[in-house]
Amino acid sequence: MKRLLIGAFCVCFAGAAFAQIPTPPPAAAPPEAGHAAKIICDKPDYDFGQAEAGTNVTHEYMISNGGDLTLEIKRVQPSCGCTVAQLSQQMLKPGDTAKITATLNLAGRNGHQDKHIIVESNDPQTPTMILNLHGDVRQDFLVSPDRLAPGQIRGDVAVEMDIVFNNNSAASVHVVRAQSVTTNLIVDLSEMEPGRKYRIHVKTNPPLPVGQIDGLIHLFTDYPARPVFDVPFSASVLGPLVVAPPQILLSQAITNPVVRFIVIRPGTAPAFKILGVETPDPAMTTEQAQIGPQTTRIQINNIVARPDLTGQAVKITTDVESMKEIYVPFQVVPTGP
Repeated sequence: MKRLLIGAFCVCFAGAAFAQIPTPPPAAAPPEAGHAAKIICDKPDYDFGQAEAGTNVTHEYMISNGGDLTLEIKRVQPSCGCTVAQLSQQMLKPGDTAKITATLNLAGRNGHQDKHIIVESNDPQTPTMILNLHGDVRQDFLVSPDRLAPGQIRGDVAVEMDIVFNNNSAASVHVVRAQSVTTNLIVDLSEMEPGRKYRIHVKTNPPLPVGQIDGLIHLFTDYPARPVFDVPFSASVLGPLVVAPPQILLSQAITNPVVRFIVIRPGTAPAFKILGVETPDPAMTTEQAQIGPQTTRIQINNIVARPDLTGQAVKITTDVESMKEIYVPFQVVPTGP
């Protein structure tokens, strides 16, 4: 009898123990085959044929979702900076359509052009799609150079340059007038071949102010489709001495003392001497070193980026008559609100 009771007890205990183990949830059914987003572009290649340099080519690519899940267009990236691509809609439900508007800037371009736009999406079969934009650019009108940038120039000596206008079109086009928007430049127009080729002589007009000067030269034509061609001008006019940087920038987030440098070299002055350096804070110290022919580096030590340092300056005294005193100000930039 005892054996029967013990056996019955064991069976009951085992049944109770098994009853307390939770039943695991059934595994999720895998998605049925074919359930996915699908990116479709019926015409991914666009040939714009021939276009004139300096104009823009614009085309719209139609993108649709041929799948049965939502299509997400994650990224649209042109292959170069001359092309801009805009997406009208990022999320496309099954059957929806969006457009990618591409604009190619043909300024300064000539000959065959082959550009690409990379489209990334959540389509598992085609995660990356390439859209193509190609064609030929003709330069009916060639302005050479298309900008004037002589770099660093003296303000007391005239610098002379030439612009040549070439007409390669079938029409006869005359440059009727050349004009500078700034009095710092003098322009003179001459005809090399009537209706075909013109020279524009450009000369700086001393004395020029020290620093950066910019200008624009207008070439007016008798051609209604392109009445004006613009040639920008940019130059840096040297003073007796060149000082870099023009100001010392500091972040207020810097809590430890720092070191900064000022470099001085001749501009129009043949030579120079530094007679003294004064700092706005007595705790700052300075050192001088020659780092090249007639180039001096001033090292400023123990600079603390306090807000009240803004507007104060390092004073440098030289033996150059027109630049006896040079001031390089401090600018302390706040870290935020």
